[in-house]
Amino acid sequence: MKVDKPKYVEKDWGSETWFANNLEHNYCGKILEGMSMEMPQGVPHSLIASEVDVKLIEASTFHRDEDSYRLWKTNKPIIKA
Repeated sequence: MKVDKPKYVEKDWGSETWFANNLEHNYCGKILEGMSMEMPQGVPHSLIASEVDVKLIEASTFHRDEDSYRLWKTNKPIIKA
């Protein structure tokens, strides 16, 4: 078992807390900020919180910066709790 501290990543829309990013087994788990939903692979998406204090847990393949990109950029300020 591997035990690490979660990685905190600031984004222009808020932040992500990565609880897993495993290259060998090709998975990644992140806490964003709701409800449960499943997004088909390869579909561009944008999530907007309709309420305050929303947490989203994202599970995906291993995170690589070179295959993560934005189709459009928001101009929303980062709000820290």
